[in-house]
Amino acid sequence: LLRTAARRIGAATSVAVFEDLGVQQSPNSTLCSYLNKMLWILPGSFAKRGGQHLHSSFAPLFRPGGVGRTPVTGAPIIGGLMPS
Repeated sequence: LLRTAARRIGAATSVAVFEDLGVQQSPNSTLCSYLNKMLWILPGSFAKRGGQHLHSSFAPLFRPGGVGRTPVTGAPIIGGLMPS
């Protein structure tokens, strides 16, 4: 099953994957997240039609005005989230 999936991903013209929040809460979350990203980086599917793209919450990073800043520390506000 794993080899078949690897062959299909390798032969595909583009690949997009979805990482569920449950993976981020497991003991091996860093490794899982890293391997998940390799699934679309290695075949060259980033920013390609039918491939992987950044989530829309990152869009403010690429806007001419940049991102908003927190009033106290000046840290960037990305996707409405502020660092603590």
